[in-house]
Amino acid sequence: MLVEVKDLNVGDEILISINSQFRYLRVLKQPRVGKRLHWKTKQPLYTAVKCSTRMENVNHTWTNHSGKQLVRTYREYIFTDIDHNTELTIDLNHRGIFLIRKTNFSFRSVKDHLSSSDLFSGLN
Repeated sequence: MLVEVKDLNVGDEILISINSQFRYLRVLKQPRVGKRLHWKTKQPLYTAVKCSTRMENVNHTWTNHSGKQLVRTYREYIFTDIDHNTELTIDLNHRGIFLIRKTNFSFRSVKDHLSSSDLFSGLN
């Protein structure tokens, strides 16, 4: 399900697209409204959200044309929901966010909300 930044809570697991890759993230801090406004709509923008993900260091070794062995180390994002080892902050304003798993949701709170509202009062 496609959601916006304001709909996210701590513990939600989301999927975003960055540089033609998908990244699986878990929200660690509640998104909050920042001081900046959108330049055209004048709507408030959210601050960068702290998330966790799985990242590994990869060593790529090769030999150049003169026979010297070279090593390049880079970080690779792993698409998984278990064993997150890196925390990072990402600006999620105006980005497609797919909600994978919602936390802090209980049917009891929905039931209490529906019983307290006058939504079904005319049916009795």
